[in-house]
Amino acid sequence: MYKKRLSTQKKFVADGVFKAEVNQLLQKSLADFGYSGLEVNFTKNFTEIRVLVSKFDDLMDPTKQSGIKIKELKGLIEQRFGLSNNPDFQLKLTAKKTNHKGVNAQEQAEFMRKKLLLGVPVRTAALSVIRQMLLKQAKGCEILVSGKLRQQRAKTVKFKDGYMIHTGEPRKVFLDIAVRHIFLKQGMIGVKVKIMLPYNPRAADGKGFGIPKPLPDIITFVEEKPKYEEEY
Repeated sequence: MYKKRLSTQKKFVADGVFKAEVNQLLQKSLADFGYSGLEVNFTKNFTEIRVLVSKFDDLMDPTKQSGIKIKELKGLIEQRFGLSNNPDFQLKLTAKKTNHKGVNAQEQAEFMRKKLLLGVPVRTAALSVIRQMLLKQAKGCEILVSGKLRQQRAKTVKFKDGYMIHTGEPRKVFLDIAVRHIFLKQGMIGVKVKIMLPYNPRAADGKGFGIPKPLPDIITFVEEKPKYEEEY
């Protein structure tokens, strides 16, 4: 059966919708394993999805119930997009361990969601996250919580500490941002977590976490080499 090829524009839209739906599914299913995002590689004959988790050993342990989680998720994705009926196309779903040691906005936003669902005060939960991020070498952390927190009128509260940027190209590179919506009894609560990642020149070689290039406003002065006079 001849299948009409998508135009370039529609293919990009279809790939974006695929990635968004898979991200939403994995975000809910792997929240207990420190889900930190995903990497998708589209090719002609197969699509590879790499799930980034911090608790890699717990997810891949075959002796626990979580050991079959990857196979179940793969079957759900194939069923949703009709990939199981196509023998010429293959879906690969693998897990990859992260090296950020918990300094990740997605993981901390999920931590905030669980704390608020358990009834922990907003200030206590937010300051706990900020303190942990600064202890783990993050340059700064900012948490915004909006909604009906205690009073009937909704408001937004902000907690922050450390160094944080808000504009320019470095904002796209150095800031890790995640948003969660929480259904509570009094209404909807929104949580936004921003983490300023540290500069690490060895990150490009896979050694540690951080951003391998420095901020553009950092100026390094190179000392002039001393001139030795020739003795005659």
